[in-house]
Amino acid sequence: IYESLENHTSALEYIDKGESMFRLVGNNRGIALCLINKGNIYKRLEQYDQSLLCFEKAFPLIEKADDRNAMLHCYNNVGEVYKYTGSYEKALEYYNKALEGFLSMDEKFGTSACYHNLGETYSLMGDYSKAHEYFDTSLAITKEINFKALEAETFKIKSETYSKQKDFKNAFENFRI
Repeated sequence: IYESLENHTSALEYIDKGESMFRLVGNNRGIALCLINKGNIYKRLEQYDQSLLCFEKAFPLIEKADDRNAMLHCYNNVGEVYKYTGSYEKALEYYNKALEGFLSMDEKFGTSACYHNLGETYSLMGDYSKAHEYFDTSLAITKEINFKALEAETFKIKSETYSKQKDFKNAFENFRI
């Protein structure tokens, strides 16, 4: 609740309390999920070193808990941190790790998010044709599973990519959708 209200301080306090309880009972998955949640908050606060530290601490716990889905989401989160810090090659590495796993599980929400993130990263790198390929793949999946929030975000970033290319007609068409 506090995170959705952007009360990051309170959110971190309650996550720390939850993490302490999970440590008391030896619940590795619970501890890992708390660390992932903290990492995501630090990412939103642009405290990227702290965010990466949380994700790195979560990896061995996720492995012990044998939670493949959490591992793949953690890879995707690490990719986002690297994208935000301009380490695009590392971002691509982590997004591709996540994508490979989501595809093998036929997990469409994670798959569509990875394609979106790969497209955004390639756009930031100036490889616009590759970016559009990934955006189009993400859009096909988001439409199939009715993932409206990511569909809207992908159209927005696709529009921005067309603007960078000075293709204002397509930029407008994608923004309008």
